[in-house]
Amino acid sequence: MKNILIFEAHADDCVIGMGGTVQKLKEEGYKIILITFTKGETAYSSVDMKDKIAEIRRKENKKALQWIGVDTHIVWDYKCQGVENTRSLHQKCIEMIRKYKPEKIFTHSPYDKHRDHKAISSTVTEAWWKATEGVLADKGDPFRAKELYYFETTELFTHPDYIIEIDPYYENKVKALKEFKSQFDVMKGFINYLEGMAKTRSLYINGNYGEAFLKSDFLPFSEF
Repeated sequence: MKNILIFEAHADDCVIGMGGTVQKLKEEGYKIILITFTKGETAYSSVDMKDKIAEIRRKENKKALQWIGVDTHIVWDYKCQGVENTRSLHQKCIEMIRKYKPEKIFTHSPYDKHRDHKAISSTVTEAWWKATEGVLADKGDPFRAKELYYFETTELFTHPDYIIEIDPYYENKVKALKEFKSQFDVMKGFINYLEGMAKTRSLYINGNYGEAFLKSDFLPFSEF
């Protein structure tokens, strides 16, 4: 089975950015592996939730990912708003790429405002390259994923490379998003925002809803 490896900063990022595309890839026979870097412990709208929010978000994400069909979900323990492109994190991402040998990798855009998103984007992009080289033998054999893509969350791409129609999958994407009840007061109106974004992306496709992606050119390609 072919693998897709997705790196997200927080519970809900994957659903927001590519919840429909994940379902489409699943139908095409891919196995979906999702890595969540943080527990999202800063995303509380009430002080009373401060010590509970990480566990709440873990449970919400577990329910949400069932709607879109993620096969393997790995949660790391990095501090929310504190992810940095360190040596250890860089090598950890290399190890995951070599372990799962994905055909495609998806992660955050380098143009996102969120500090965690930007750090993860640069770390994963560099790891995509470094995983191909004959270094760090204890982290697995060299492997090159064919492609790396960036998905949108709250910053829209000016010129996306791909827009994927998600009409058959949109309903389940919305059901997944609605599982993140703890975030309704953190990002007010984000369900409506996501609907507007999906409809906006339909401008250049035949369907009513779409998801946009950028294709990384960090590594050269050997065929057109």
